[in-house]
Amino acid sequence: MKKNRIKDDITFYHPNSICTHIFRPLGSLLFFSFFVGHIWADNIGEPSLIQQPTKHQQAKDNVLVSGKVKDALGELAYITIHVKANALIGTISGEDGSFSLSNVPRNSTLVFSYLGYKTKEINISKLKNQELTSLLVEMEEDSELLDEVVVTGVGSQKKVSIVGAITTLEPSELKAPTRSLSTQLAGRVAGVTFVQKSGQPGKDGASFIIRGINSVTGNSEPLILIDGLKRTIDDVDPNDIESFSVLKDASATAVYGLEGANGIIVIKTKTGKVLAKPSVRVSYSASINNSTYKPKWVDAVDYAKMKNEAYVVRGKKPYYSDQDIEKFGDADMDFYPNVDWYKTMVKPNNFSQKANFNISGGGNVVTYYMSGGFYKENGMFNSGNDSNADYNQFNFRSNIKADVSSSTTLALGFDGRYNTTTEPGQGVDNLLNIMNNLNPTLFPAEYSNGTAPEEPPGVTNPYSLLTKTGFVKDYANHMSTNLNIVQKLDFITEGLFVNFIASFTKNNYYTHKYEKKYQKHAPDFAHSYMGSGRDEEGNLVTINKTPDVDDKMSFKYVAPTGNRVIEVQGSANYSRTFFTDLHTTGLFLYKQREYLTDAPQGKGAELLINALASREQSLAGRLTFDWKHRYFMDVNIGASGSQLFTPDKRWSTFPSIGAGWLISDENFWSGLRPVVDLFKIRVTYGEVGAPGSAKRFGYLAATGPLTGYSFGFGNAAGSGVSIGGIGETRLEQLGLTWERNKKINLGIEIGLFEQFKLITELYRYDNEMQLIDLNRLPSTLGLPTIPKANLGRTISEGVDFDFTYSNSWNNFRINYIKGIICYNNNEIKENGQLDPKVPYQSGIGLDYGRSLNYIALGLFKDQEDINNSPVQTWNDVKPGDIKYKDIDGDGVITLTDRVWLGNRYPKWTYSLAFDISYKNFTLASRLIGKSNVYRTISGGRIPFNPYDSNGKEVINENGALYYAAMNDHWTPASYSGTTATENPNATYPRLAFGSENRNNAQQSTFWLRESSYLQIADIELGYNWIPKDKNQFFKSIYFYGRCDNVCTFSKFKDWNPELTSPYAYPLKRTITLGFEIGFNL
Repeated sequence: MKKNRIKDDITFYHPNSICTHIFRPLGSLLFFSFFVGHIWADNIGEPSLIQQPTKHQQAKDNVLVSGKVKDALGELAYITIHVKANALIGTISGEDGSFSLSNVPRNSTLVFSYLGYKTKEINISKLKNQELTSLLVEMEEDSELLDEVVVTGVGSQKKVSIVGAITTLEPSELKAPTRSLSTQLAGRVAGVTFVQKSGQPGKDGASFIIRGINSVTGNSEPLILIDGLKRTIDDVDPNDIESFSVLKDASATAVYGLEGANGIIVIKTKTGKVLAKPSVRVSYSASINNSTYKPKWVDAVDYAKMKNEAYVVRGKKPYYSDQDIEKFGDADMDFYPNVDWYKTMVKPNNFSQKANFNISGGGNVVTYYMSGGFYKENGMFNSGNDSNADYNQFNFRSNIKADVSSSTTLALGFDGRYNTTTEPGQGVDNLLNIMNNLNPTLFPAEYSNGTAPEEPPGVTNPYSLLTKTGFVKDYANHMSTNLNIVQKLDFITEGLFVNFIASFTKNNYYTHKYEKKYQKHAPDFAHSYMGSGRDEEGNLVTINKTPDVDDKMSFKYVAPTGNRVIEVQGSANYSRTFFTDLHTTGLFLYKQREYLTDAPQGKGAELLINALASREQSLAGRLTFDWKHRYFMDVNIGASGSQLFTPDKRWSTFPSIGAGWLISDENFWSGLRPVVDLFKIRVTYGEVGAPGSAKRFGYLAATGPLTGYSFGFGNAAGSGVSIGGIGETRLEQLGLTWERNKKINLGIEIGLFEQFKLITELYRYDNEMQLIDLNRLPSTLGLPTIPKANLGRTISEGVDFDFTYSNSWNNFRINYIKGIICYNNNEIKENGQLDPKVPYQSGIGLDYGRSLNYIALGLFKDQEDINNSPVQTWNDVKPGDIKYKDIDGDGVITLTDRVWLGNRYPKWTYSLAFDISYKNFTLASRLIGKSNVYRTISGGRIPFNPYDSNGKEVINENGALYYAAMNDHWTPASYSGTTATENPNATYPRLAFGSENRNNAQQSTFWLRESSYLQIADIELGYNWIPKDKNQFFKSIYFYGRCDNVCTFSKFKDWNPELTSPYAYPLKRTITLGFEIGFNL
């Protein structure tokens, strides 16, 4: 870059040459990349303008600006110079640093830029006329830009030299008033898809996958590293995060061996700064939460009418009389209940609060960072705190670093977390399942005298379970400490140092159960006024139907559990620059991790195996090369060892290689630099490995207790006497080995006008030798367990597109506008499920995440349509029932007529986020979306469904009815009195009850719904006050209000499309007020 370093000849093009017309359109950028290094020229010499302004563009106040550009070492050549408002008016500095630019608007600003230097702006309007032709511009080196590093877990790399698919996030983007950091990743990182299964306090963390499902078993969870150690992502307070990186491809993850197969999230926590005064930050937020989705069920009157219809249209008498239906509307809850179970069980709002206090600083030798925080959230249930779904958490973190000598650094880290989770005695999931499948007519939630009503056989009152069965408290504490020693070895060779990390983690879990039973009551007609069930004043009179039940609270002891983890890492690192422009780094790493549970589970050999510590070992090496900050190469190799395989297959190696080219730093690119300031291409290929579903010591046969055969009949058939004994419980599997995933990634980075940045990533993953169960082996073989084999294979392909824009005008700033669009498709090549009789049910050739469905052809029109269609054998079908396609053509609808349809994982994900500010005010928001994703309707969403949510037949007369079915189901004209109700396009079929509804309740495309959605994920408005005097006590004060889960737009209305199940704890809409204050001590 500097004059005395330039050796390459450079060729410039004339402004009127053909090259100018090729490059003018932005879309021709890719065309140019095919001719890199071959610049056409009409003359050679001093650099010329990119585009001379036309006569129409010229104005009377346009001026000529000329001068020189230099830095501390002398004149600078090839500096890009352009008008800020019009990048097409520009030039570059010559060999001697001189430049000349005519027709520059007098009120404009000139921008001087080049990689490795801080961009400089000069306001032409403030210059005197004599200064316009003798301008001297001094550039400053931007060491922070060239030295900016990305933390990669076992080390770091300069950002400019990265060739792998690595995305970094600013920690400020992850701050939110929620407990779970995982829920804040949605829409922030290209290629990351999240699934949230519950909104329950303390259990609301999201699971996520990087670049789609790439396994026949669906296991694609990434590795989480916090300060280089394996953790879970919700273990860290967002206030403590210093850097956040997502590693996606093989080049970035190869050194992690078996743990990095599904991608890695690397988090580094904050540390203190040398010679920094104590700095304190305090933050607090208070939130009101309510459900983002409230299910709407029919009331008692409509339920009775629909149940009558279901009976009558099937040839039966009405279940309810007209008088009964009328009384359901009279609000006599004791005798004619009309219960909205959701409103009864769930409060309109609940509250949460979050706080954090941290202090950091340092002297010449020691630096420190300490942080403490708490989070508290109340449950949504309409009950006391003891039986609600409450959560409390306290966390602490300390990072202390000391330079014990000029070559030795010692760091000690500690983090602790203590949390308490409270649940109703019968469990949250159980309550939600009952609550969402109970009709409003069965019994009141509670009698008017406060007693619990008696329940019909097979039915439970969820309100009684919530308020009268006690509660459970789960206590968990986590403590982890790590020691990190860095020793420089410059006395051996410059740039060599070793790093040693040792970590000890202990997790303890305790459960206290406070159990209670409740007495059940019924109206006492025999001892009431005139047999009415009430006394003379109208108060309900009840009789205790369970007088022998002891309703006192009791404590049940549950044995504590826990585990401990010991991790050791040792690495030798080398970093050095040769020949001025060649920067190289090297890494050799050894890792070992040991896990031991305090309370092993299982019987026989399984118990003995689980009592042994589980160990993982890995070796890794990495070499990186950076030539002139322009040409880059990474070479990696990882070797992993696991006790899951036989000794000869225990270790396996996984290599990778990557290369990158910063084309925009080439001298021939200088003319394009005012428009395209960044153009980088990078490509990687590598292999990563995973043990898959292999079991510990799976190569050894195991024995254990077996029940044996039953002899005799006992009191009933099948209840004879079993003589147990010891037998073989597991076969030895000697041939199993590692799964191997071959990954290729192509990345293109483009920067425009120093304001836009576009990143495109194309990838292909070929995951072969996956461990799968050989389910097709016949049971007559007598095998004790289903054997496994390395036969599975999937291919995953996709593209990630990431766009960022930033700019500023006076007091208005666009801090960023970010857009992400991602596409992923996976294909199962082999899964061991091929059945020659029904090959289309193997799933081979399809993507993972589908379910087996009958193909619904609509509703039967009339009896003739039924007679001319294949036989459907579940029950006697009638017009308005669902009609299915005969896939195998045998004339009968059976299990072999199902096909794989409707993926529950999205093909497309997208997001748009922005952060803008005006003076001290900021406004930020985030939109996220998914498309090509499906949900299957089941349970109470199907009218009078005879199957539960697991597909088990539980025919009863207690199920709820979804409100949407009331006015949008097929009804015969003989019942409604009009043919308009015989709607062939109705959303719901002809009503039926009990066993007569089996046909309509089969899993089919009739109940398969697309659940694509667009959500306003959050919006925040804040005011940031920063004093002009940096020595003032207050460093900054930030006040804000925000809303999370603002609203969701979707055609899917049956439940929140973000959730996989309608029976999950609802997701929360959160309205928050908060502040963050910084102090200087």
